[in-house]
This record gives sequence, structure tokens and C-alpha cells, in this order.
Amino acid sequence: MKKFFTIIILFVSNLITAQNFANEITIVQNDINKIITKENERIILKKRPFTIQFQSKFHNSKRKILTD
Repeated sequence: MKKFFTIIILFVSNLITAQNFANEITIVQNDINKIITKENERIILKKRPFTIQFQSKFHNSKRKILTD
């Protein structure tokens, strides 16, 4: 039972601490696309060539952010 609670706590802490990217990163290997959307996301690749694709979003530093 103690192991179960430890696993749940680790899972929840991973969800809380992982930040979503403003930009999307795609890893392509053998026509398989793996999209990375969180800062601490882990993927497994084979020892073969792969490509990294960045889908950048426009950032406007002068835009005011409205907060409540």
C-alpha cells in the first residue's frame, strides 16, 4: 500500500512540476512523429537517425498580460 501512495505522489508531482511549452517540439524517426509538449517529458528513440522540428509561435513582448 505504501508503494501505491508513493507512485501516486510521484505521478502527481510530475504533472504539477512539468511546464507546458509555448512552442511545440516534434521528434521524427522512421516516419513516426513524437510530439513533446511538457518540459520534463521523456521519449525513447532507437539508435537510428532522427530529426527535430520546432513549431515556433510568435511572441510579442510589448503585449500587456491581463491578470485578475
